Amino acid sequence: MRNNKSMPLVLIAALLTVIGLGALGAFGSEKAYACSCAMFEGYADALETSSHVLDATVVAVKEKNQQELDVTLSVAAVWKGEAEHEMQVVTASNSASCGYHFEAGKRYAVFANAYDGELHVSLCSATSELFDDSPIFEELGQPKELAVDRDHMNGELLSSPPEESDPLSPEQIKLNVSEEELQQQLDTRKSQLLLVFAAVGGLLLVAAVVMLLMRRRR
Repeated sequence: MRNNKSMPLVLIAALLTVIGLGALGAFGSEKAYACSCAMFEGYADALETSSHVLDATVVAVKEKNQQELDVTLSVAAVWKGEAEHEMQVVTASNSASCGYHFEAGKRYAVFANAYDGELHVSLCSATSELFDDSPIFEELGQPKELAVDRDHMNGELLSSPPEESDPLSPEQIKLNVSEEELQQQLDTRKSQLLLVFAAVGGLLLVAAVVMLLMRRRR
């Protein structure tokens, strides 16, 4: 009699475990694949699908709103699109929303697209940190240097943000990186939790089947 009474409880526990596993898996998948990018096909293809391709150094990164960042660029040369010595691009504030992580002072090959009157950069673009020996120069050749800005001696590029800009401090930039690392750790723990739920659910189902067979034999 004890086995007969406990068997429904085991079946219910197993069912709840399977349902919880499915719900957790769906939630984890949504977070892990929030930003999905197509396979990189090369800089030439990226050039064709971008409105602007720039050789630029990041002057400042500031918060535009809760979802986006404004990035001030000091542009040295251009592969595609009209450019000025100082330009602004917009990117999402986190990688889960396909935002590209720019760092002030670093040089980038910036692949951007214009819409809504702004230049937008995505994590899925070919944007990457730029060095003198980067492979982009072999594929696209040397970019066209901008004309000397007469407002700056010796044609120096702008090295400071506009007065109204409010660049992120190094501590804030580090915080953005920490948030991305935290999200990766959470995704890893969710995967581990899924495996635990799967193992427990499997054991409960096996126990329920064994008890059912024992009941039938009696």
